[in-house]
Amino acid sequence: MTPPAIRRGTPEFLRANIAFFLSAFSVFASLYSVQPLLPMFAQYWVRDAGTASLALSATTATMAVALIPASLLADRLGRHRLIVGALLITAILGMLLPFTQVWWQLITLRTLMGLTLAGIPAVAMVYLSEEMDPEALGYSMGLYIGGTAIGGMAGRVISGVLSDFLGWRLGTGILAGLILVAAIAVAILLPRPRHFVRDPIGLATLWRRCRASFDDAALPWLFASAFLLMGGFVTLYNYAGFRLALPPFLLSHSAIALIFLVYLLGSASSTWAGGLSQRLGRRRCSGRWSR
Repeated sequence: MTPPAIRRGTPEFLRANIAFFLSAFSVFASLYSVQPLLPMFAQYWVRDAGTASLALSATTATMAVALIPASLLADRLGRHRLIVGALLITAILGMLLPFTQVWWQLITLRTLMGLTLAGIPAVAMVYLSEEMDPEALGYSMGLYIGGTAIGGMAGRVISGVLSDFLGWRLGTGILAGLILVAAIAVAILLPRPRHFVRDPIGLATLWRRCRASFDDAALPWLFASAFLLMGGFVTLYNYAGFRLALPPFLLSHSAIALIFLVYLLGSASSTWAGGLSQRLGRRRCSGRWSR
């Protein structure tokens, strides 16, 4: 007999949503925590703006490349084990960051964090789609995406404000400690998958499945939109801090970090859009109105 899906209003639904919210929060807090610190890194390590931005771009690039291998690893390790393990290792790497003594050590740690961070987004949506009742799926996915927005905002604000007053080493260390607490909470709260079926595939099968994604004429445009929008978005915020620290603005690192409070809008709108897509359909909510 097939185990029942997680229904809205049940204790498992609450536990799963808290766990995935914390997971999304932790991933994007860890990923983007260094963004407001780039001017500080440039000054401390005597680097130009482009080189300092490697502290973020090395992580995002590695994470992007590792997403598909991470999804393959999930079929062997299991989704629960991969999510919890990825969060714990990410927290440990973050706690090592304050002890770096040369620039390449910091970049190496941030690159390794990209590998571990890939484990969560690679399987999160699959876990939700397998385990959640269809009526609860839209809300849960929206809440997960909302967690990414709040995590991206909080990671930047917390690290920026703490580093302004305590120095970047202590600021990043405290944030890593918070990520560790969140990882432990996820390990306790996240329900064990009940509908997970192992599907080990070879490279040839993986390649065919990846190519099949381009058979739908709409998907390449969706991929391109995500690439261009996120690329422009991250680049703008990477260098905004350098500009705002110069005349005529002369903003402190704390003030620069506060510009990321606009993320609150994204968190609220993503949760709302998730529920709306459940009622109106994904195509209409994405802007392609069907006749």
